[in-house]
Amino acid sequence: KRTTLVDAGSAHTEVFEFCIGEDGVTRQRSSRLRMPDGKSLALGDVIKDGSKDAFENFLQLLAAALRSFGAGSEAFRKAHPPETCVVFLGATGGVRKIRDRDDVGAAQVDA
Repeated sequence: KRTTLVDAGSAHTEVFEFCIGEDGVTRQRSSRLRMPDGKSLALGDVIKDGSKDAFENFLQLLAAALRSFGAGSEAFRKAHPPETCVVFLGATGGVRKIRDRDDVGAAQVDA
């Protein structure tokens, strides 16, 4: 069984992968989303920016992190059919603060 958690935190976004192997051992690895300059990328910053480019960049970095775990490859799809993969997306305080700030913030998060 394979589970992926996307932790969209206030200061950074990190993708964690947890797998239970045939031997029953749980394995974990992670990848933090980073801008080309090395700065951590937080979903809250993307939402505050609100531009299409910011969201596209976020999604590209997220896709790259998932690919670094093998997602998207033919071998991955054979070994892990969609019904066996679970993905959780969690957004923490920074995103809630934007949402609760006002109607504009709520619209930004809902977009």
